[in-house]
Amino acid sequence: MNFELEYLWNLCTQQSARQQNNKQKQSLIKELMAESERLKKVYLFFSPYQEVSLASFIRFQQHSLARLLSAVETGFEFLKSLQADHQQLMAELQLPGMLDELLDFINYNFPLEFDFNAAISATCLLKEQKSQQALAELIDKKLREKQISLQLRNIILDAVNLSDRADFTYGDLRYIHAISDQILNKLDNLDSEQAIVNLLSAHNFNKPQFFEYLKVRMQADLESAPEISEKYKALLILKKESRQNVSRQTSQYTLLHPPLSESILGYLESERLFLKEMELITTEWVNSGLLDANYKVSLTVRQLAFYIYLNVECGIITEQRAKKIHQYAITHLDTQEKSGISEKSFKNAYYLHHAEDIKKVMEKLAKMLAIARERY
Repeated sequence: MNFELEYLWNLCTQQSARQQNNKQKQSLIKELMAESERLKKVYLFFSPYQEVSLASFIRFQQHSLARLLSAVETGFEFLKSLQADHQQLMAELQLPGMLDELLDFINYNFPLEFDFNAAISATCLLKEQKSQQALAELIDKKLREKQISLQLRNIILDAVNLSDRADFTYGDLRYIHAISDQILNKLDNLDSEQAIVNLLSAHNFNKPQFFEYLKVRMQADLESAPEISEKYKALLILKKESRQNVSRQTSQYTLLHPPLSESILGYLESERLFLKEMELITTEWVNSGLLDANYKVSLTVRQLAFYIYLNVECGIITEQRAKKIHQYAITHLDTQEKSGISEKSFKNAYYLHHAEDIKKVMEKLAKMLAIARERY
C-alpha cells in the first residue's frame, strides 16, 4: 500500500533537494499540488478488498504521511544551516503544510478509520496554536470580566492555546476544540468560578494543573470542619458532588493521566483513610488516659445550656449555628447529673430557661466576677 506515496516521497526528498531555477521551482510546486490532489482521489475512491480493509488502508496512509512529514520537518531543521537560496526554495515549496493538509483531509473524510491516538506533527501544532490564539484572547477577556481567579484563568488559557506541552495527539486536539467551544458558548451564562469548575469537570478536563487546583479547594473544605465527624460529613458531600458533576465520558484532555473522576475519588479516599488513622490515634490516647474524652462540669444540663446560651448572646462564642454548638457540647462535656448528654435535652434547655437554673448560673457568674475584682 505504500506505493501510493513513492512519487510524493521522491518529490519531497530528492527533487526538492536539487538546485532549481525559477521555472523548475514552479514546475515542482505544480507537481506537488497535482500529486496531492491525486492522493486525495485515491483515498476517497479506495475500494476495500479481501486482504485490506478501508481502516487498514487509511491508517497505513496516515502513518506513512506522518513519517514523511516528520522526515521533512527534520530536514527543514537541517536546511537552516544551508545556503539562503536553498532555504528559500524549501519555504516556497511549503512541504510541511502540504503534507499536514493531506492528513487533515484524511481526518475530515475518514473520522471512523482515522487513528486519533497518533501524535500530531510540529507543523500541525504550530498551525493550531495560531488558529486558537484569537479564541483564547476572547475567552481570556470574558474570564477577566467575570473576575475569575488568575490560577484558573491560566489553566484554561494554557489548554486553549496548546501551550502547556508538546506531545498532543489528534484525539487531544479534538477534545481541546470541543472544550474551547463549550467554554466560549456557555461562558456568558456562567456567573461564578464554581460554575466554570463544574463545566470543566462535566467534560472530564483531567489537566493535571486543574486537578491540583481542585485538590486545594477540597482541602480547604475539609480543613474548615473543626471536628472529625464534620470532616467525614464534608468528605461525603464532596464525593456526592464529584459523582454528580464529574463526567465519566471516555474523551478527556489527555490520555497520559487518569480520568478526572478517578483522580478525585482516589484523593478523597486517601483523605478518608487519613481521617480514620487520626480517629484511631485519638481513641488510643483517650483509652490510655493521655487525653480526656470529656470535661466534667458542676452544672446540670439545663444550667449548662443556659450558660452556653449566655456566651453566645454576649459574643464570647462566635459560632452562630445552634446545632453545631449543641453537638460540640454534648460531645465534649459531662454534667454533674450523668455522663453523656442527649441532644434533645440540651436543645430544649438551650431555648427554654427556668428560673432556678438562671439563679444558679447567676451565682456562678457572680463568683467569677468577684474573683475578677480581686485580681483587678
